[in-house]
Amino acid sequence: MPHQPERRVTGKPRARSAYIRCATLAGVVLALICAVVLYWLLFPAQMFDASSPPTIDGQQYEPGGPVTFTYESLCVDQQRDLTVQRLVVNNDTGLTLHLLPYSYEAGDIETGCRSGVVEVTPLPPEVVAGSYHLQIDLTYQANPVRTVTETYDTPNFTIVPKRDGNGAQLP
Repeated sequence: MPHQPERRVTGKPRARSAYIRCATLAGVVLALICAVVLYWLLFPAQMFDASSPPTIDGQQYEPGGPVTFTYESLCVDQQRDLTVQRLVVNNDTGLTLHLLPYSYEAGDIETGCRSGVVEVTPLPPEVVAGSYHLQIDLTYQANPVRTVTETYDTPNFTIVPKRDGNGAQLP
């Protein structure tokens, strides 16, 4: 019988292929995570669909009085926690008055389309006469990495000086 050379078995080739498999698996997992995060960041995540901007129901308001607006068709596509911030913006000076924000929890707003009249918290009594519009900011968490704020502006309206019962302007 001819003498056969002695074979040595080393663990290097097998260990190297295990490292390559682990590195490949880690790379694939990392690529999938990056794809999901990019999708969350770039995909439009709109909760509301307003076919037309809200309209103001009156043209003139007094300080301390409520402002009412109507939305013709507002569609809610998803249930999410929501914060609503209302701002009264002076068109001449750019001065912004923040009205008290309010929040909804995910189950508070039903999905679907609706129309209706909304009465806003009374205007602050110290607001000065002038041309204004109402800005409504709706903020919600679209996904784990993205918060979305949708802004709707009403048409302009006028705040007139407050008057007493006889029509005289109050200070």
